[in-house]
Amino acid sequence: ADLTALRYFGIIRGRVGDAEVEVSRTGYTGDLGYEIWVQKADAEAVYDSVMLAGRVSGLLAVGLDAMDVTRVEAGFIMNGVDYWSAHHCLTDDRKTSPWELGLGWTVNLDREPFVGQAALRHEKEHGSPRTLVGLVADWDEIEALFDRYGLTPEVPSIAWRDGRPVYDPNGRWIGQATSGTWSPILKKNLALAQIETAHAVEGKRLQIEVTVEYRRHTVTATVAKTPFYDPPQKKS
Repeated sequence: ADLTALRYFGIIRGRVGDAEVEVSRTGYTGDLGYEIWVQKADAEAVYDSVMLAGRVSGLLAVGLDAMDVTRVEAGFIMNGVDYWSAHHCLTDDRKTSPWELGLGWTVNLDREPFVGQAALRHEKEHGSPRTLVGLVADWDEIEALFDRYGLTPEVPSIAWRDGRPVYDPNGRWIGQATSGTWSPILKKNLALAQIETAHAVEGKRLQIEVTVEYRRHTVTATVAKTPFYDPPQKKS
């Protein structure tokens, strides 16, 4: 199969060894990636063939935890973590619109009527009350906070998904960080957050909650543009 002309979200048929496969230009890392779709009976042989072919290039197998770090670096949101399907929202506050999530490009408003069309048109024209942003937590403040307890801050190897409150400089709650990670490439503490649109200004300094020894504190978190990590090779 010729992958050079395969467009983003495109699919092409091909072979890996003796197995018929479909290759899609998709992935969840933010980099140029592909997924190989194969019959269950051929999965092990295809996996072995790919790993063998990639050995000369230093190919390594990684799992979901590693991909979760890269997807935060790429600013990719996850259903059930950074937003929820309306049918699974226990309160109206949990419901979000495509424009609040930066997914307005997925909506075609110039089509036959559908449920919510008028509301989405109004939001597009007048703006959204909340906006999804990137945050970078201040490492020096985190380190100083842990030092007060005679501890060193932990640098986790996996992303977190438990949610953290976000406040304005005056301590008023303005939203929540829904997932985040320590970026081993950027050496920064990153987070994705839904906050009031008035505060969604790149470079604005907010406060994010940090818990140390079961005590809640806040440190500075600066609004940042996503993707946090945007290597030029992924545009190829």
